[in-house]
Amino acid sequence: KWWHIETLWSQIMSEIRVTSVLGENGSDPVGLSTGFTVGPTSGTTATITHEGQASFTGIVTATTFVPTEGQLSHRNKVINGAMTISQRGTSFTNIGGNTEQYTLDRFKLQTNNLDQAVATVSQDSSAPDGFSKSLKIQCTTAETSVENYEHARLIYDGEAFDFTDIGFGTSSAKKVTLSFWVKSNLTGTWGLNFWRGDANRSNLRTYTINSANTWEHKVITLSADTTGGGVNADNGYGLRINWGLATGANFATSHALDTWHGFQQQYFYPYDARNTNFYSSTSNNFYLTGVQLEVGSVATPFEHRSYVEELARCHRYCYRQTNSAWAHFAIGQFASSTQVRAPYFYPKMRAAPTITFNNLYADNEMSGGGAVQSVASNKLSADGGSINWTIPSHSNGNQGRVCAIEADGSGSSYIQLTAEL
Repeated sequence: KWWHIETLWSQIMSEIRVTSVLGENGSDPVGLSTGFTVGPTSGTTATITHEGQASFTGIVTATTFVPTEGQLSHRNKVINGAMTISQRGTSFTNIGGNTEQYTLDRFKLQTNNLDQAVATVSQDSSAPDGFSKSLKIQCTTAETSVENYEHARLIYDGEAFDFTDIGFGTSSAKKVTLSFWVKSNLTGTWGLNFWRGDANRSNLRTYTINSANTWEHKVITLSADTTGGGVNADNGYGLRINWGLATGANFATSHALDTWHGFQQQYFYPYDARNTNFYSSTSNNFYLTGVQLEVGSVATPFEHRSYVEELARCHRYCYRQTNSAWAHFAIGQFASSTQVRAPYFYPKMRAAPTITFNNLYADNEMSGGGAVQSVASNKLSADGGSINWTIPSHSNGNQGRVCAIEADGSGSSYIQLTAEL
């Protein structure tokens, strides 16, 4: 009878047990003793789990892949982690003293009270396999002794909107994992500081550069922070990553690693990294690329995004427009003989931006014009707005007459809008 066959088949399925996983052509058996466990069957589904990571050399076929931790795309919370975008330029010199300067998009170098040390940051073509660019810091003036209140760091600031899914400050908070590629001639123990802006909490970690002038891949997993307040769903500080470059004794008091705690200045850098001084010699360099921060305890392969997508993400924080000679940036009209009001269009930004410019020209088209001298005022929001440009008095600058804001003939004209954290 058919129902007898169906009953027999159900009994057979209920008795199936997986005893080993075999390689190609039945070779290389991997016993369950290596960490595989098998759960009970439910209908046509059997659960096989493995402690840690399982690697397969052949083709794995499944109807669907459903991750229980993390996600299939948009895993990387770091923008420009492959260092491919550098709108402001490709070399940034003379960074020292008390300075906070953005370099490659979304990454800035901050120095505090350094009275001698100077560095140059550049976009470099040295990179590990799978990458084309890196961020390079080169010491150009040494400071062999770092005083108590001196320190320097490379910073990435993540926006709070991008970190609400981690559950910081709740019982369901998740671990996060940072991975990156690093190279330096200076071996030893280096320090990291992770800072949660809304809660003002920190976590200290270290990593080791083992071999000089060799690309090394580092993975740092942070414990879940279940206390101390969450992350506001807004455009403020979410999570800051600090790569320490040098520190004075007052910023490196001994403190347990991977322990979330209320931020205190004396615990700014890990104690074990206190003797690493990037500025000890002008021979020192530091390269970084492949920066990825993701939810979970496993570092997945780096999530490469297209150049266009990465540039669009960067535009939320910095939008730089360059034009060839005499090309128009904006068209407006005279508000007076010395004022030109022109609407300016740009991608939606994190907040109302500040504006800087170089070598712009206000042209009446019919009777010439003059170099733009300053921004008298602007009405820019995160979504757009208009700008009042100050120019020399113009004899034909009658109110309402059309005027173009354009690049002059120098070849170095730009308008830059900035809305960084």
